[in-house]
Amino acid sequence: MKLFYKRVLILSSAIIFFLTVTGCENNYKNNDKISSSIDDNISSVDDNTSSVDDNTSNANDNITGSSSEVDYKDDDVNVTLSSVGQIKDKKADLSNCAMLGNSYVYGFDIYGILPNKNCFYVVGLNVRTVFEKSMINSDIPVIEELNNGKEYDNIFLMFGENELGWPNEKAFLDGYKNVIDKVKEYHPEADIYVQSMLPVSLEVSQKNKDGVNNENIRERNENLKKLAQEEDVYYIDVAEIMQDENGNLPDGVATDGIHPNIDYYKKWAEYLIDNI
Repeated sequence: MKLFYKRVLILSSAIIFFLTVTGCENNYKNNDKISSSIDDNISSVDDNTSSVDDNTSNANDNITGSSSEVDYKDDDVNVTLSSVGQIKDKKADLSNCAMLGNSYVYGFDIYGILPNKNCFYVVGLNVRTVFEKSMINSDIPVIEELNNGKEYDNIFLMFGENELGWPNEKAFLDGYKNVIDKVKEYHPEADIYVQSMLPVSLEVSQKNKDGVNNENIRERNENLKKLAQEEDVYYIDVAEIMQDENGNLPDGVATDGIHPNIDYYKKWAEYLIDNI
């Protein structure tokens, strides 16, 4: 009997030991699983943290890039605004221009609108005699006065009044072309302007002496505009500020009905400044 109880006791002890060992092993395995899970979660957190850091870095890069781009654009705007301001503030002037032509140029000289050293003219000059006649106190043709070694920014031509009586318009236009060609030869870098002829007063227009009337003047101005285009020079319509609502030189502006007074010469000069 004692032997039976002894065996039962031994068997029970073995079962208990087996159960204890098995339980520990299962706990160990569960702990491994938990530990592995924790490690995975930590790794995931690290990865997420790295991703956040990368995103933060990218965000910082983007912010930096955006700031740089904005700064560049701001600089660009400032430059543009500055340039516009300079263009707006920098008004053209007539200090380095020359004017060649008939008695209309004389007015710029005697009224002191242009420096007299830059006014080249003879009263009654036309597109032919500019190659022949000389200015007072000079012994060279007027056209040669431009061959003086100076470099002008702008050269204004004024012809047409003294040629209104010519029977052949083509002769006038061909002669004007020769003038333009010579000016180009002497000043290839200058801007050349063919100025429109000016209207005359109603009284002078009605007299129609030597073909001087406003209808002829308007027709000739159209031809001058075409000539300027063909010769690749500028045409400038001064007549538009020298006429009344009927296309005549206003009353009281010129004592002879042709050559305007000093106030209109100033308007003329201002018009040139605004349109070159």
